Amino acid sequence: MTLPDLRNSMLAMTCQCDDGPIDCLKSDQPVTQFVPGDDQFRCQPRSDREVGLSLQKGTLSTTGARDAMLGKARSSKPKTGSRVRYSTVGTLRDNGFEVIHTPRKIANGTHVSVVWPNTNSVYDAFVPWPEDVTQTFNECFDEPTDPVDAGGAE
Repeated sequence: MTLPDLRNSMLAMTCQCDDGPIDCLKSDQPVTQFVPGDDQFRCQPRSDREVGLSLQKGTLSTTGARDAMLGKARSSKPKTGSRVRYSTVGTLRDNGFEVIHTPRKIANGTHVSVVWPNTNSVYDAFVPWPEDVTQTFNECFDEPTDPVDAGGAE
């Protein structure tokens, strides 16, 4: 997909909140990033598939984040090694990112997308991110939770 196509695809997923898909997310809103299994946290979009990174509104457990992203029907427990990490909308915005409410990407409506740069418009979103932007994104988060063990306990 071309960059304009990726941007339009994201716009189709934005919320219909009265404040709009950017202003409906307040600075103190916590966000959760989930990584399944032993994978690494993604720190930039896959430029051939997306213009932003996926996070969830709220401070979700590993199981809660997995259920929000993948749906409960997939499995009763996250894969061994799965974990989450946390930030806030304000921290991401203060570091040059825009956070956009994109609830139609998943069934339960907690999905948000993080794009760069922070220009209050998805039309300016750029991929791939430069290495320093990737590093800055990673630094916006607390330390990840401990990985889920083989039994799926958190």
